[in-house]
Amino acid sequence: MITTNIITKIKYNYIQLRNRIISESPAFFVRLRKIMFKLGCGALAVITANASVPLTLPATLITVLSYIVAVCLGVYGSSFLTTKEKE
Repeated sequence: MITTNIITKIKYNYIQLRNRIISESPAFFVRLRKIMFKLGCGALAVITANASVPLTLPATLITVLSYIVAVCLGVYGSSFLTTKEKE
């Protein structure tokens, strides 16, 4: 009995999350998503170039770029969860 309730709650939460991701986002978050994607791709390109070709960039710059990639991924992913209010 208890496991059935837990499974039902998990399915309900999954459906709610899926509906939030599929629903339309406000214009601000769409723009934010685009900016974070471009910024993250740029930082990742510099990290990849430094790894494949010896550019000898400082370690602090590579660390900052890796943090930028992580932040961009977090903001990009969470911007999918914002929805427009129903009118």
